[in-house]
Amino acid sequence: MGTLSTMAAVAVAVGALLAPGPRPRPSRRSRELPPATVHAYAARPDGRPVPRAEFTLLGPDGRPLARAVADEEGACVLRAPGRAGYLLVATADAARPAAAELAPEPGRPVLTATLTLPPSASTGRVAAPPAGIVRDGGGTAPLRGALAVLLEAGGTLVRIAATDADGRFSLRDARPRTGAAGRPDRPRVLVVHSPGHRPAAFPVGPPPPGTPASATPGPARETTVVLTRRADLGTLRGIVTDRQGVPQGSVRVTVTDGSGIALAAVTGPDGTCRLTGLPTGRFHVAVAGRRDTTVRIAVFADDRSEAFRLELS
Repeated sequence: MGTLSTMAAVAVAVGALLAPGPRPRPSRRSRELPPATVHAYAARPDGRPVPRAEFTLLGPDGRPLARAVADEEGACVLRAPGRAGYLLVATADAARPAAAELAPEPGRPVLTATLTLPPSASTGRVAAPPAGIVRDGGGTAPLRGALAVLLEAGGTLVRIAATDADGRFSLRDARPRTGAAGRPDRPRVLVVHSPGHRPAAFPVGPPPPGTPASATPGPARETTVVLTRRADLGTLRGIVTDRQGVPQGSVRVTVTDGSGIALAAVTGPDGTCRLTGLPTGRFHVAVAGRRDTTVRIAVFADDRSEAFRLELS
């Protein structure tokens, strides 16, 4: 049984297929929130933009609310209804998908998110059709009631499921992928999410060679998805200035370590930025494409990490 665990992993497990029916009634808090504008950016691990990346905004029930295609700078804007929370999913050619959770708040109508899309690889794919178990990253306990959402590469919804008491899920897709609309040249995307955990997105590949398309996934093809607790993740804050101390806006900042973990963010008008969802450890923080601005800093959980300062020459 394969195990998938990423820094961007959110606890979303799926088991019983959700039958079509009326959507859950929004909470009072979500009804009171005004519409929000989401400024989304897609970046490579080195901070370079991902042109024409496709963004999909999902509601708390896993259903798509909005879709947009990024420009040549990897940026786009999505309009979101006033809900209690969203999942933002990004996909692109020759790149692994990524997902992030957004939480709108009263008086904060504009949300900003930068999603890092690493290069695609043969490893880390979920076998099709997706099936397996979702576990909590803080231990071995299965996650019950997590959502698993199967999307086409362009954001079209295929299936939604929820994990059972044992954390198991199965997303059986009876709809064939035909024609250009199905984009058979690009893998589908499995998004998993659970409250208190960081969301995760995985490419869904074809079943192993020689496996009949109608075969039911057995134990050998099940995937274990480990979702990281938000309490075990840290946040980095910092500022980018010039030599005179003047804050520098619209600067791409990257955070990397020796194992391939990478995040990117863009500074605001005040020169500051925040990178969330980092595991504890030591990281290199740098301005994208500028090796002379690198600093090394430690990340701790519970928001105890020190702030960084980068100076442009």
